[in-house]
Amino acid sequence: MNTTPHTEPIALEVLDSEDYVQQLIHEQDDWISTYGTQLPHIREQINHFLSENTEESLNSLFLYIREHNIPRNYESIPEVALLIVMVTIYQSELMNPTEHHIFSGVTSIDLAIKHFNTIKFLLIDLEWDFDREYAIRTLTNMINTDSLSIIELTYMIQASNINKGLVCDELIASFIRSNMPQAAAQLEVNKKQIA
Repeated sequence: MNTTPHTEPIALEVLDSEDYVQQLIHEQDDWISTYGTQLPHIREQINHFLSENTEESLNSLFLYIREHNIPRNYESIPEVALLIVMVTIYQSELMNPTEHHIFSGVTSIDLAIKHFNTIKFLLIDLEWDFDREYAIRTLTNMINTDSLSIIELTYMIQASNINKGLVCDELIASFIRSNMPQAAAQLEVNKKQIA
């Protein structure tokens, strides 16, 4: 075993911090001049499509998102990133028709954010036992009243929770106690894919 300390200098690439900061400022200015000024109009258009909340208006929203390359051009805008996640969930729901879909009752970007955050924080409360019984009861009720689909719930568990198995098991037990065997069976199948 060689105990001689390594004495050769290690070569590291160091960026000139002033040049790097100037480059970032230039990139941000370019983005703002190219896309930033369009953001209020894009938000207005998205809210228009969501406010109609029909299958046709949602299809128009997806076409609008695709035609304007919104995922690539606006990925750093939190509300746009959230909307893209919701579109992904909705597309999964369309492939497996459910009574509820993620955009049910969502008539604006603000309501989309509220809906998404409500589910996310209920799942965190359940996992970390901040208010587990309330979270389980609320999520079970949302599934039972078709204001939340198993597909959306599964995606949210996958994205929000560390101990996915625990969260699924708690909800499956609640679904069974609430005489919701189909929801319990669907989440059991999905659990195998995410846990």
